[in-house]
Amino acid sequence: RGSQRMRARPARALEAAVSSSDTTTRRLLLFGRLALTLGILGWLLSRIDWDQARLVLATAPWWAFVVPGALMLTNSALHSWRLVLLMGAVDAPVSFPQALSALLRAAFLGLALPSGGSDLAKAGFLGQASGRLDRATVALTASRLQDLLPWAALLVFGLAWGLPARDPMLALVAAGFSAVFLLIPALAWWASGRQVTVTGRWTRWLAGAALAVEQLRARPRALLASLGLALPFAFINAFVAWAVIRAYGIELPLVHALALIPAADVVISLPITVAGLGVREGVFEHVLAPYGAQVELAVAVGLTRWTGELTRAALGGLLFLVGSKGPQSPPA
Repeated sequence: RGSQRMRARPARALEAAVSSSDTTTRRLLLFGRLALTLGILGWLLSRIDWDQARLVLATAPWWAFVVPGALMLTNSALHSWRLVLLMGAVDAPVSFPQALSALLRAAFLGLALPSGGSDLAKAGFLGQASGRLDRATVALTASRLQDLLPWAALLVFGLAWGLPARDPMLALVAAGFSAVFLLIPALAWWASGRQVTVTGRWTRWLAGAALAVEQLRARPRALLASLGLALPFAFINAFVAWAVIRAYGIELPLVHALALIPAADVVISLPITVAGLGVREGVFEHVLAPYGAQVELAVAVGLTRWTGELTRAALGGLLFLVGSKGPQSPPA
């Protein structure tokens, strides 16, 4: 027994060292993102004429600040219905209010969490509501994979529209990520049909996840219904940007927006800065420059569009204040 304890000590020491190293790495990455965010914001703000910026913001009609929030909430409602379908398909049912509450509260936490933190929060809230974190993770992953398909379709549309000639940088982004967005769901579907043996402390959890994947594969109607509800996702995001751009008087045709914005959103969504601050505004400056937009106008467009995300986050914060979690399901 004493020798077993002696052998266990190096293992525990190694585990503690690895855990400490991971924590240090995460802190360094977060510090780096914060520093980069401040640097990009400082560079961008130094180029702005603030008197001109106030005049630009004053020209925006009231609906420019309402449309982003309304349409982002529409996306959240569609996503909630999809999660209701997928969670039901893996025998971990949740109600629509529970799914919507999970998305909105995760949006609130996502303002401060590192990249990917919002998705982890969604899985946690859905697992809390259903009593099955493993199956909630599978359902949420399936929904995220489905989101990639309409996004990839619009990226391909942008390439066919003429991105390589009009904007080679965005064309490169569209070509690379459209391939990735189509490949990842295909590989996930292929891998879900294979038997994978996993041992260790997460065996029970992974076994539950594997069972959930099998259930999803056995219920194609739920997957197809969820995919159908996912189709408007990328279009709504591009339409929000187009509406805000037109609100500021920039003559950007809707077809141009459908070709440009999905590729721009790829860059904005990369985990470069906190909440995309600075990157969002810089990307809009790049995209709108051929249409005569100055930096002040591009920053106004980027910030106005961001009000959609802030609206969702604000509602999530209110749900935290009132303590809304929805009725809880007993653990399975």
